[in-house]
Amino acid sequence: GCCDVCLKQRVNRVGDEQLSMDAERILSLLADGSSHSLSEVEALGLPRERLSVALRYLCDEERIAIEDGRVSAV
Repeated sequence: GCCDVCLKQRVNRVGDEQLSMDAERILSLLADGSSHSLSEVEALGLPRERLSVALRYLCDEERIAIEDGRVSAV
């Protein structure tokens, strides 16, 4: 996990525009309504830190859920 302060620092390093693009790529994968394994999400090819920040952001915004290693849109 990450506290809000750490998350904000990470978001600032990644950049808001990049974060939006990364989040959209993840949401596009999840648009089929199925849950996907984390390895399927990792296969999008995003660098690990950007993927982590985007997943955390989408979770915090309650747009995705991650449970038992699977990611799904909310």
